[in-house]
Amino acid sequence: GGEGGKGGEGGGAESSTRARQVFQLRQMAEQEATPSSEDLFCLLISTRGLHDLRAINPYVSEEGARQLLDMAVTIIMHASRVGQTNRSLSEARGLLKLLHRAASGPDGATEAMLDETASALALKQQTLAEQLLARRQYVAERPAGGGGGDEDGDGGEDDGGGGTAAPAAAEAGGGGGGGDGGGLRLWYDPRFLLFEFVHNLVLREAQVALIREFVNAVRTKRPLVKQMLMGGGKTTVVGPMLALMLADGNTLVVQTMPQALLEQSKATLRATFSAIMRKRVFTLVFERSSELGWETVEKLHSARHNRGVVLCTGSTIKALQLKL
Repeated sequence: GGEGGKGGEGGGAESSTRARQVFQLRQMAEQEATPSSEDLFCLLISTRGLHDLRAINPYVSEEGARQLLDMAVTIIMHASRVGQTNRSLSEARGLLKLLHRAASGPDGATEAMLDETASALALKQQTLAEQLLARRQYVAERPAGGGGGDEDGDGGEDDGGGGTAAPAAAEAGGGGGGGDGGGLRLWYDPRFLLFEFVHNLVLREAQVALIREFVNAVRTKRPLVKQMLMGGGKTTVVGPMLALMLADGNTLVVQTMPQALLEQSKATLRATFSAIMRKRVFTLVFERSSELGWETVEKLHSARHNRGVVLCTGSTIKALQLKL
């Protein structure tokens, strides 16, 4: 009986090995899905990331799937810092050019020329210092065992851009935090991390705070109006990030802008959501003379259900209100 049991175990192991080999051959023949690096990056902002990865490859253990996603995070963080280093080097070269120019300047330079050179040097060195000291503003320290949670108050029901809801947070050990609950742990929202990676930038503190404030206001059903200066990242950062975090399949996200900025905003959003983080961008055109039919209603329902974002002008909103 014992020998029969051993034979059965051996046969089961052989069968499992054969099934794995068949699966690998099917992957090589493109009859089974093989996740790309973009797929792994996208899974980082999904609450079903581990489940989806193991659904693609059932022979990956849960621990192996976690390690793969951890490696993806490491790659993104490293690439982000490489981009920051390159920007810092560029600023340093610019500062050196200004210093050489100031050192080799004419002896009879006027006071106005000296003031202009000093101002340019001060601005360039400040920019370099900011680049060197830039940190990830969305990373926070939390007591280990103190509970997770989402700082933007969305409860983790946001769109991850990969077809599923985004996670409330991701955690990494830090400051000596261990199984005994001591020390601190680092908490971050992977949507911010992935957005930085896609755009090769480091989000500013004011941008992160504003995005979280808007998301929290929407989740708690509070109206919120903010004003930003030109160059603050309204179109390129705040708008796309809010679309990523709010379009969850239950909320219709609509961005309004003047007619002159409609095409620019559309191009920016489509560029943002064309790779890794994928979303459909809809344009709504409606005038006072237009007829409101089910086609328009179905378009808005489709945008909400598919976690898309709708772009329109203020006059379109007014025309719809008059029709309704």
